[in-house]
Amino acid sequence: MKWLENITGLDNFIEQFRNVVKTMPANDAAQWESITDKEQHEKLRTAGDRRLSWRAYLAALCINLLRNQQEYQQPFKLLSLLIDIDCMLAKWRNNHLLLVHRQIGKKTGTGGSYGFDHLKTTTGDKYRVFVDLFNVATFIPIPQYVDLLTVKFDKMKISDHH
Repeated sequence: MKWLENITGLDNFIEQFRNVVKTMPANDAAQWESITDKEQHEKLRTAGDRRLSWRAYLAALCINLLRNQQEYQQPFKLLSLLIDIDCMLAKWRNNHLLLVHRQIGKKTGTGGSYGFDHLKTTTGDKYRVFVDLFNVATFIPIPQYVDLLTVKFDKMKISDHH
């Protein structure tokens, strides 16, 4: 997802977003630091709690916030389609899990696997491909804070030279 990191104007967005976060109530600050502080984000990434790079994560947030702007509609559609693919994979895994449970119960699975018990472990976030794109919604501020973002949207276009 390198293309996300190459959105022109992303540095401006990050600066403006950090400024908005500073205006939020102090009790909300810890939640927001995991996205505004690169080191905290990288710690989460190292722990396996995030997959996208810090810049890509913020770019996905930027695209979500600006999705009604013409230049962000296509990137937003692409991110939405990636989320749809992840949903379909999760549904397939769950349906397969239920089918296995119905057909063989908790017996050893085909190929000698642990069957149902093994499949059950593959339905969590660890096995989701684009879980970060779902989690970006966590960081969409309430409207009063979104209005404080004073990014010049017309200068923030997807860079196609990277």
